[in-house]
Amino acid sequence: MESPCFSTPYRDLLHTNTIPSDAECQRIHELLVGPRKQVVNISDEIERLQGLIGDLTEKRDHLNSFIDAHLALVSPARRLPEDIVAEIFTAALPSDRNATMSGAEPPCFSPIVALSTPRLWATLHIVEMTKVVHTWLSRSGSLPLSISMVDLDVSKLLETLIHFAGRWKHLHLLLHSHRSFAPLATLAADDVPLLQSLGSSASFPSTAPIPDFPVRWHQLRHLSIGHDPGHSKRVFAKAGEVLAVLRQCPDLETCNLAIQSHAPLPVQAPCQLDKLWQLCITDVYSPEFFRALVLPNLRSLEYSSASIVRDVNTLAFAPLLTSARHIQRLSLGVSSLSTSTVELTIQWVVRSFGRDRDADAGIAALFTSNTPDPSTTLCPRLQVLNLLQFSAISDEALLELIRTRSGAHVDKVARLSSIRATLARRMQIDIMPSLQSLIADGLSVCLHYEPHPSSLYSPAERLLADDSDWMPISSRWGESNIA
Repeated sequence: MESPCFSTPYRDLLHTNTIPSDAECQRIHELLVGPRKQVVNISDEIERLQGLIGDLTEKRDHLNSFIDAHLALVSPARRLPEDIVAEIFTAALPSDRNATMSGAEPPCFSPIVALSTPRLWATLHIVEMTKVVHTWLSRSGSLPLSISMVDLDVSKLLETLIHFAGRWKHLHLLLHSHRSFAPLATLAADDVPLLQSLGSSASFPSTAPIPDFPVRWHQLRHLSIGHDPGHSKRVFAKAGEVLAVLRQCPDLETCNLAIQSHAPLPVQAPCQLDKLWQLCITDVYSPEFFRALVLPNLRSLEYSSASIVRDVNTLAFAPLLTSARHIQRLSLGVSSLSTSTVELTIQWVVRSFGRDRDADAGIAALFTSNTPDPSTTLCPRLQVLNLLQFSAISDEALLELIRTRSGAHVDKVARLSSIRATLARRMQIDIMPSLQSLIADGLSVCLHYEPHPSSLYSPAERLLADDSDWMPISSRWGESNIA
């Protein structure tokens, strides 16, 4: 924009590619003497005002700091009773894991309250051996302890933890080898009277079977052997030893196992666990193992294996499903499953069906029926359906599946309340507009497709290959005004 303080005889030449004569160039330089002086004066004034603003800003910040520091002394939070403060920060501790050895956990602005609240120190996740471990746990008073540790030589650490063995309630060990357990050899089952949950992942020698571990197995409610979803390493236990342990755990409620089954397992006596409701097993191909389990109240089964399953008769966990009549969630992660295999296995699924591999388009037909007879409808009580990494099922078939299972009002056939589908392909048709009435009635729908490649236009696309050695001479290339 032209300054109103100056006029110019070159208005018609501005912002063009016209080349002025030598005489015009001289007159232009003379014309700019005044504006240049004014720019210098204005810049000096701006610098002076910015200095004043900086000084005032600094004074304001000092005053605010002074005010805030004094207001903190009279804040309502400081006047809360210590027992209420302790309850607040105890509730702020993580509920799905142990507290880390961090200054922010346990969280508390009052050291006095923190040190006098044992519950803030009763859980601990250890990743490094330090003297703080003993100090931390000593502050927990007489409360039961929840401890987890990973990826370190814990021989010295266990020597410290043994002093608190009488208060172990939940213990999770991810160790390099069985030798790390050496300090535990001095313990007897009576030394850990409160232990309810045990998780371990380590290589045990044949001379140190898992059942001989010094634990009151009969009082365990949660057990994890060789299974740690958050860690890349996984150690497999022997199927026979695992069964021996399970027989000693009548009160078990949840169980995560990674089992090796290279050697044939002889016929086993029944192992009945009436309270077990969640079972997660990795890489076991032994029908004899599952045939020995009697789990009348099992509600959640997660099974994953690298073995290729092409026929339902070779599905290792099939014998278990005959006795588990209350399964609500079945998650399969195997190398290959046919439609017939899926159909026969999910007959036992009640409310949730998850599957981690591609399936053919026939899967959708398994959940729909042209007749209102519940006996002809697969999983008539199905309410939550998760389809993960499906690719062959079409959008039309998916729409029909959702409509059929969400809009029907047939006795003994539940309406679908939630469907989540992750499709390993691009969208064929947008089915969401056709589902709006069902969504308005309460149906939850979440669909994810493989994204399309970027369609952003670039005039230099494919011009500069990764192996090109061309570079502009100057970064100012292209700044000239070209008419």
